[in-house]
Amino acid sequence: MNSATISVKEARRNFAKILKSAENGEETIITKNGKVVARILPPKKRQVLDLDELRKFRESLNIEPLSVNGVLLDREEARY
Repeated sequence: MNSATISVKEARRNFAKILKSAENGEETIITKNGKVVARILPPKKRQVLDLDELRKFRESLNIEPLSVNGVLLDREEARY
């Protein structure tokens, strides 16, 4: 990922360009008095969930299914 470092003053003047850079996968680091105060990053790519893999993972946990009544009873017992 490419990155550029600019001052707050430059960021104010060039905000549209900074956003365009983020759209193109570039990071912009913004500094104030020489200290980093912000980073503008491109959005993370959305991860597509594989439901079969998720199901296999859940089954591998070997957790007993919960019933609503069981959860409510546990909650009531925990109160007293």
